[in-house]
Amino acid sequence: KDGTNYVITNRHVVAQAETASVEFEDDATGEITKYEGLKVIATDDDIDIAILAFKDGEKPFKKGLELSQKALTDGQEVWSAGFPGLGNDPVWQFGKGTVTNARARIKELLDPEVSTIIQHSAQVDSGNSGGPLLIASGKDYLVVGINTWKASYRDSTNFAIPASVIQK
Repeated sequence: KDGTNYVITNRHVVAQAETASVEFEDDATGEITKYEGLKVIATDDDIDIAILAFKDGEKPFKKGLELSQKALTDGQEVWSAGFPGLGNDPVWQFGKGTVTNARARIKELLDPEVSTIIQHSAQVDSGNSGGPLLIASGKDYLVVGINTWKASYRDSTNFAIPASVIQK
C-alpha cells in the first residue's frame, strides 16, 4: 500500500540464499535490467513461499500484480507465466489451461489443514516455479496462485498455492 516493491516466489527458488537477483526485460527492446542484492525477508517452509525486498528502497515498477481473492471453479481458464529455461537461457512463456481441481487435497504437497491447492493444466516447465497463475480480469490479469509443483508422472497436472494463502 505504501508503494514498496516486493517479489513473492517459492521458498525452494531461493533456498539457502540470503539475497537474490532479478531481471526485468523490456517488451519492446529486449533490454534487460538486473537488480542485485534483493534481501529474502520472509520464508514459510510449510507453504513454500518467500518474500524478497529490493535494496535501498528501489522501486522498479509502479504497480505490481494484484492478488485475487475470487474463488476458482473447475473448468475456469487460467494462465501460467514465467521464464523457464530453453537451452541455457530463460525465455518468456505464457501458457493457457484450465482449473482441473479448484480445491485439491494432496497432503504430500500441502497439509490440507493449512489449505487446499489449485490443480491446473496451464503449461509449467522447469523454471516456472514461483511464477504466477493468473485469471483474466478486463484488460488486466489477477494472480490466483503461485505455481509450485508439477506431477512428473502425469501430463498437464500442475499445482499452485492459492492467492488467499499467500495473502495471509
